[in-house]
Amino acid sequence: GKKSGHGVYRWPAETLPDAALPPVMIGAESVTVRSDNVTELDDVLLLETEGETALALSIKHHRPVVVYDLCASDTVV
Repeated sequence: GKKSGHGVYRWPAETLPDAALPPVMIGAESVTVRSDNVTELDDVLLLETEGETALALSIKHHRPVVVYDLCASDTVV
């Protein structure tokens, strides 16, 4: 396929993706799990969505916030 270069369509080598970025954990001062849906990574809050935007939560908590949606399976559409 288009992403791997193997499959229905063949894509030239010059379209290969760049190397992956390093993991976030390298150099992180601390990772703290507060509950099943709240994690802190340095000064950033990682929160499972409950309907509020990341901007609204960032203003509320006075710090950077990343909001994610719960994935019930390994399948992403």
